[in-house]
Amino acid sequence: MTSPGYPGGWATTITVPANALIRIPEGRSMAEAAPFGCAGVTTFNALRCSGAEPGDRVAVLGIGGLGHLAVQFAAAMGFEAVAIARGEDKRKDALELGAHRYIDSSQEDAGQALRDMGGCRLILSTAASSKPLAGLVDGLVPHGCLTVVGFDGTPLQLPLDKLRPGSRPRTALARHNGTGAIRPPCLPFRLL
Repeated sequence: MTSPGYPGGWATTITVPANALIRIPEGRSMAEAAPFGCAGVTTFNALRCSGAEPGDRVAVLGIGGLGHLAVQFAAAMGFEAVAIARGEDKRKDALELGAHRYIDSSQEDAGQALRDMGGCRLILSTAASSKPLAGLVDGLVPHGCLTVVGFDGTPLQLPLDKLRPGSRPRTALARHNGTGAIRPPCLPFRLL
């Protein structure tokens, strides 16, 4: 994976370890497959490793590049997908991508809206802003998980009492997009 520690993201050629490569299925172009090498595997793996099961409610914060893929994967994996974004202009896209519900966080408290629905097993934050996360944690069911894959680098203001053991323990974690070993299932799954 190219990164600040492994340059090459804007190069015209790059030498990489063999385990970092994936086979592109027949009939698909490199342009069609490219989003699944980073954004796709990031959201796919976060959903797949979340502990959520088909039928569980999963919320996706941020309807954009990562969020578009996360909503589609969540719906295809059998989760009840709830999309959260600012503004009504994102509602139509979110529903067309497979979201079962949409929360306009500029008009209502998203954490409270999730609680009113019965809570979520997973909240997957794909948004660039970490500011809304402290309020969203309240929308998790007991033993629910907040997973952050998109962030702006600012310190996370998450009161630890929201994660404390007790009647509603919760988990917060950040994920990277992983290694070549976890990439193969993502692309074939998306192309189904």
